Amino acid sequence: MNIGDLTGLFAVMMPVFIVGIIVTAIFLPKFLETRYQYRQRLLELEVEKRRLDGSYRSLTGDAKTDGEARNLLQALQKELSELRSTSTEYDMSIHVNMEEMRERIRHLEQQVLQLQSEQRQQVQ
Repeated sequence: MNIGDLTGLFAVMMPVFIVGIIVTAIFLPKFLETRYQYRQRLLELEVEKRRLDGSYRSLTGDAKTDGEARNLLQALQKELSELRSTSTEYDMSIHVNMEEMRERIRHLEQQVLQLQSEQRQQVQ
């Protein structure tokens, strides 16, 4: 393995890693937010459908329909909690991947410097 191989590999892979991390960091939160908004809208439509069907009467104190509404709200709260947890996990994962990439870059740089040093010694 010579220095040209490592330099070429480094030159090709580094931009790919950087672009991948940037794209993930930009689009992941937007994806999670859109997913949450979609889920919230579905629940709103479900409540509206029940209201139009006459099966949702929270003003009358109907225990059955109030319980269903509470269950829907709890499901929404659980979904929000899961999305927050997932978002945090992805943020941590991105951070870990960036640290690993930095370490790999340091290692490649050390290899390049070592090869350059060895080539200089061979020339002398």
